[in-house]
Amino acid sequence: MKKALFLFLLTVCGHSFSQFSTTEKKGKIGLKFEDQLIVKPKFDSINTKDAEIATAYKKSKIIYINPLGDKIAKGKIPFAAAFKDGFAIISDKKGRYGAINNKGTERVPLIFESAPQQYGRLMVAQRTYKTYHLYSPEKRISVHIDSIEIKGEWLIAYEKKSVYHHYIKEGLFGKKKDQSYYSYDNYFNIYDFKKGVSILDSVVHYYHDQNYTIHTLKDSSVSILNDLNKIIT
Repeated sequence: MKKALFLFLLTVCGHSFSQFSTTEKKGKIGLKFEDQLIVKPKFDSINTKDAEIATAYKKSKIIYINPLGDKIAKGKIPFAAAFKDGFAIISDKKGRYGAINNKGTERVPLIFESAPQQYGRLMVAQRTYKTYHLYSPEKRISVHIDSIEIKGEWLIAYEKKSVYHHYIKEGLFGKKKDQSYYSYDNYFNIYDFKKGVSILDSVVHYYHDQNYTIHTLKDSSVSILNDLNKIIT
């Protein structure tokens, strides 16, 4: 029952302003959700800007608290950041970075040499100087992104995929020889980064036409989006 209530609260508060608030007693800060006390005053300060998870500070410690008052994870300054839009960036003493989601799960693995970049409810982490990984709070979306671009509320992820071709070539005197080569497909995927969801996959070209964007996909089909990012055909 408690788990079901928590999932309901995440659904409600994830699409609205934060309903967390604080209360103070004898110099210590407590936490409220929908004006109900869920954690008694014992912290030095609490960040309540996120709608899903409050970030509490006590000396050098950081504690992440959900709307039921449960601690989903904890860390230490400077190895953990305040929770924001589905993520909290974390690091370790070896200088590796990752991020947890609103369940305390390590959604972005703690393997990256630089801090991930957050765009709304999407997180972009650079594994090498050529490759980016893309995550939502719920899952890993891709690990083969070549570059990204932000346009309005879109995050556009550009990818290049290689296709291996093999064939047998017959040469002089009927001698057969193995031949192979690679071809490359260039395309991009479009995401609504504020919602953290995919809009269109495998796009090779698009252009604007008044209040619409017209997209040609890799399979030669066409999709049209309205100004609300809804597919209308």
